Amino acid sequence: MYDLVGKTIGKYQIIERLHQTAATEIYKGFSPSLNRYVVVNVLKAEFVENKTIIQRFLDQNDIAAEIQHPNISPMIDFGEENGIYFRVLMFASEGDWVENKKWFNNNQAVLSLFSQLSSALAYIHNFGYVFLNLRPSNIFFDDQRKAMLGDFGIAVSAELSKTDPYCSPEVQRGETIDHRADIYALGVLLFELLTGNPPNMERYVSLRSLRPDLPQEVEKVILKAMSDRPEDRFQSIKTFQAALQAAFRYTTSATDATPVPADQRPKKSKVWLIVLVTALVALCLGAAVMFAISRAGRDDTIDEIIEETVEVPSEPEVEVELPTEPEGEVEVPPQPGNGEDGSLIPPVCNSVFPALGLGAVGIIAVKNKTRAKHKERNNMDI
Repeated sequence: MYDLVGKTIGKYQIIERLHQTAATEIYKGFSPSLNRYVVVNVLKAEFVENKTIIQRFLDQNDIAAEIQHPNISPMIDFGEENGIYFRVLMFASEGDWVENKKWFNNNQAVLSLFSQLSSALAYIHNFGYVFLNLRPSNIFFDDQRKAMLGDFGIAVSAELSKTDPYCSPEVQRGETIDHRADIYALGVLLFELLTGNPPNMERYVSLRSLRPDLPQEVEKVILKAMSDRPEDRFQSIKTFQAALQAAFRYTTSATDATPVPADQRPKKSKVWLIVLVTALVALCLGAAVMFAISRAGRDDTIDEIIEETVEVPSEPEVEVELPTEPEGEVEVPPQPGNGEDGSLIPPVCNSVFPALGLGAVGIIAVKNKTRAKHKERNNMDI
């Protein structure tokens, strides 16, 4: 293993070591000429004498230069210096999968991420190549959270692949490899994203035992993608992505949302009740005012008020013996309780007086006037 941190290789200053694969070491570097950070992939020291591995690494330089896709990190340089073979790619501003996986916490975000990864892999497979390096440490994101695949991988030996959960069984067995090895790695990535860890290589633990909120259709997609035999897997990236989208249709909106405790739920609005009560009160007040005004208008026609009034529902008719009409024109006083047209005047309630603006003095004056009229009428009868 090289110790390159703090040193310069080619035109690039090595800042820190990020991770490693079976065949390469990956560093974060800086390009003074571009004034930006870069990713520097270096072939491991133990393979510098292996001509087959070196040739595969050099062939990948040609492949990387040919591949141009929005979801693949572009290669900007490659070379060899002092026996060290390296390849330089653009560095994504937001880091790798580990630093960004918190954003993919709902079904729609998961579908969006795997749609981008599938698009990049399908593009690579159309050229007849196998990516063979699909793992969290080799997936990067820009400031728009767009996913980009990093460097290609090299299958160096079956022995080293046995400890890598992203390597398919045929890679571990040293068999012929094709694009279906990448489909296996997609299934592993999906399992890890949904549970937090890659599946156990010795014994598969059911996805639904870890995530019972997910439908069994999602687990079926993972199981088929991770099948031990390549012929039992999805035979293309396109069919994998279509199956994944169909599986997530079985989920409900409740799967994506976090339940809200009952004591934290918003209370139902009572505005309608307040409006109704206010309207009823206003209606009652309006009716009371109209009734008072109506009663006050009637009281203006009363010329005399009997001394004692009683609030009763209605006043029975009373036969009154009228005196003999004297000669000459005599003013006939109106009957107590009756109007000038002979209609019955409703009994007057004491509560009307405040509405008419009468005080205690006004009431006494009215009563005195009434007594005087009665006395005058009695004198005429005599």
